[in-house]
Parts: sequence; structure tokens; C-alpha cells
Amino acid sequence: MPSLMMDGKEITVNPGEKILWAALRSGIYIPHLCATPGPDLPFGGCRLCFVEIEVDGKREMVTACSEPVRERMKIYTDTEKVTRMRQMAFELIMSDHDIDCKRCAKSKTCELIKIAAFLK
Repeated sequence: MPSLMMDGKEITVNPGEKILWAALRSGIYIPHLCATPGPDLPFGGCRLCFVEIEVDGKREMVTACSEPVRERMKIYTDTEKVTRMRQMAFELIMSDHDIDCKRCAKSKTCELIKIAAFLK
């Protein structure tokens, strides 16, 4: 199995695997809402899983749920740019969310609460 660098840590990946699943499997948390494991391609709609990748010296922002791993790829999940993009995406999601956590049936397992704590 090929390997690549993620946040300075070498991780083993499956060919064609999406960055998000490789990270989570390796113990690196990347916030996400719209991606679920399975054969369907996530559409990257929540934009919370932004990461910065570097291939052959060129850096770009991508959604980890839809971007497959590639050889010689370096992935950064905690840069200033990544943090700024995730916070903006989260603010947009929350701007149209009814915040009544005390009465919400999902409050104990809410991904939004987990993501909010992570982004602080």
C-alpha cells in the first residue's frame, strides 16, 4: 500500500482512497457533515472538510471527502487558510440552523457540537 505525508506524519493509504477516509482511519480528525462511507461520491457541499494539499511544490485547497490520495501528495489539515475556510463554512451552516440544543433529540450525538468544539 502506498503512503503519503499528512500533517508531517507518514500514513498508509489505499490507492484511490479519499483523503477524508484515510485521515480518519489514521486518527486525524477532519470535520465533515455531508460525507458518509460507501460507494456514493460525496459532493463536498458542507465545505467543512477543506484541507490544503501539496503536489510537486504546488499547493491548493480541496475538499477531503471528494479528493483522492495521490503519490507524492502532502496534506495539511491545520493551516491558517484551512482554519479560516472551515470557520467560514461553519458560520454559513449555523446561520440557518435553529439553535435549541437543550430540546434537540440529537444533542448527545450532535456533529455540529463536536465540530464547534473542534473549530474553537
